[in-house]
Amino acid sequence: MSTLHPEVATTPKSSHRRGSKDAEQLDAKFADAKKIQKRRHAVVSQSFAEMMRARGLKDLLVTSSWKWLGFYLLCSYGLGGLVAGICLSLAGEKGAGLWDCWYRGTFLLLVQVEFDPVYAGEKLCAVLFSIVGAVCSLLMFGIIYEKFAEKKDAFAFSDRICLRRLPPDLGGHTMMTIRYANLKGHSINGVDTRLCIIKRFTDEAGEGIIRTMTMSWDGDGMVGLPPAFFITHTIDSNSPLYDSSKPPWNCNFSGIIRIFISVQGLDHESQEHVTGSADWGTAMVVPDFKFCEAYKSVSAANGTVFDVNLFNDIERIKEKATFSKDEKEQAKREDFGLPKG
Repeated sequence: MSTLHPEVATTPKSSHRRGSKDAEQLDAKFADAKKIQKRRHAVVSQSFAEMMRARGLKDLLVTSSWKWLGFYLLCSYGLGGLVAGICLSLAGEKGAGLWDCWYRGTFLLLVQVEFDPVYAGEKLCAVLFSIVGAVCSLLMFGIIYEKFAEKKDAFAFSDRICLRRLPPDLGGHTMMTIRYANLKGHSINGVDTRLCIIKRFTDEAGEGIIRTMTMSWDGDGMVGLPPAFFITHTIDSNSPLYDSSKPPWNCNFSGIIRIFISVQGLDHESQEHVTGSADWGTAMVVPDFKFCEAYKSVSAANGTVFDVNLFNDIERIKEKATFSKDEKEQAKREDFGLPKG
């Protein structure tokens, strides 16, 4: 069975470069497309203050890894204990070393032991910081609960959507291709995949009308999907993208605002319900390109593995089934109703 293991992706990326200079230029033009599917974890290079402003305290804590959450917890109790100890020393009208302040304050926040308040100020500090310690404990329990209950996307989707023309024996229609991968590397059973678009129309009076339209995918009715593969949509007369006035590709993306996909099913190994979704603008649709082959044969015993380094890599189609008007002229993006790249 094919598996998705990033650690075994040993194929050098340079050996499978994007098929031509055109593909490299296209990557540069659409570099900002990668921002569409960046996870909240991608802000690791920002400072703590920047992350706080961008994401908020709750979002930062819930989405942090366990090691960073433990680090934040230790820092919080360490600094909080120091502040509590200094306040107790000032309230008790007696001097104390830094270590003694930290020791008394931290134990007061955690378990309220090793401390017998005498002065009124000490008693007031003990009450206040006991409440603060209880609130911090409840907050940490709440964050841990949310981390366990948090629903995360189980799928990764390609940054771009590729268009290509099918050969005559397959109908000769235009096919839209999206690459996906189950992040756990398991096959998916009971697949439910849905595609839709948001499109702007203009009526006779010039008023804009925005509609949501569904699209069928070519694997409708399939009982399962491999760990990493393609989701395709054939643009035939039943597709909302079909336009017979634009031969020979007969598709038109004019007015399309967004393209959405949703995938859900049962993980073959864990039998958990997994979901994933993504969306693209028309700037991420690229005609005459296909995704690079990413499945690599390892051995007869281990079968094949998916090289995650090639997940988003594309290359220009070299076969005859392209959108070129002839051998010398390449079809333009405007011919498909796509924005200039």
